[in-house]
Amino acid sequence: MIPVRDAIVAALERCDREPIHIPGSIQPHGVLLAFGHPDLRVEQASVNAADCFAMPLDRVLGARIEDLFGPDAAQIRFGLNSERLVSTPAYLMSVELPGSSRPAWQLIAHRRMDLAIVELEQAELEQAGDAGRIGFSNVYPLVTRFMSDLAPARSIGEMNLIAAREIRQITGFDRVLVYRFDSDRHGTVVAEDRNEELPSYLDLRFPASDIPAQAREMYRLNRVRLIPDADYSPIPITPELNPRTGQPLDLTFSVLRSVSPVHVRYMKNMGTGASMSILILRDGQLWGLVACHNKTPRRVSFEIRNACDIIAQALSVQIAAGEHARTRRQEFVSSPPRETC
Repeated sequence: MIPVRDAIVAALERCDREPIHIPGSIQPHGVLLAFGHPDLRVEQASVNAADCFAMPLDRVLGARIEDLFGPDAAQIRFGLNSERLVSTPAYLMSVELPGSSRPAWQLIAHRRMDLAIVELEQAELEQAGDAGRIGFSNVYPLVTRFMSDLAPARSIGEMNLIAAREIRQITGFDRVLVYRFDSDRHGTVVAEDRNEELPSYLDLRFPASDIPAQAREMYRLNRVRLIPDADYSPIPITPELNPRTGQPLDLTFSVLRSVSPVHVRYMKNMGTGASMSILILRDGQLWGLVACHNKTPRRVSFEIRNACDIIAQALSVQIAAGEHARTRRQEFVSSPPRETC
């Protein structure tokens, strides 16, 4: 029998080696299409694209933009050929697909190698209440309100609490934590805003192994991660290997990327049905995360996720300024000016 300690170490090592950027599948609340350049024909697709476009999957593969999007095709083609299309996912437009059971979809696109990856997210959210339903025109007031609240904050702890409170208010999650890493990559919950659906995690510490090395790198590259339903069944991407490169589709920057089964089990062990994570950087390094949890499944629109990202970036700027100021004060106290004759 393998000793328990050795089994745990082996499991952690497997987790560190897991190729989470090429899972070969997406989460089911959207559809993925990978278009090749320069002809912009579909080279790979999630298998649920057949239902989305009401056509056999073998017709989706190889299809042109015009075959799929009709009158919106010219605008989409222009966006995918634009030099502004980079690795960071960007909102293109909303479309209606006559053959789809969903009346509206948001198109989110980014470029990876020589592929234009288009992800369609359901625009209509099936949940009660206004939180998570806020549209693009409402994002700016949310961010400016946060900046106004942040300005008079007197400490980093107060800033973290303001950010947790604001993000929970605009997303509707049951619990929002600000999670800070120390020099050994262990994490501590330093701020929290929640209702009574989930227990408090304030001041709890978590080992560095909770977030494997490759997951930390993914956080650095792709700052926002949404898992709206921990009980989801992954939707495979077909063909498994890209016909031109012979490689799996790199989903590093995908908004729909399927997550590790280890992480899904971790969520369930915490009693959470949905989660969202937002990176906090300090001087280009991983300072911490804003972690959002809901007891039941919960979706958040792309616009609101972007607003939360802006809030986290603004928080990181203020954290860096506060910590630099504190360092300068400490240096001054430890090395007072010398008296001169």
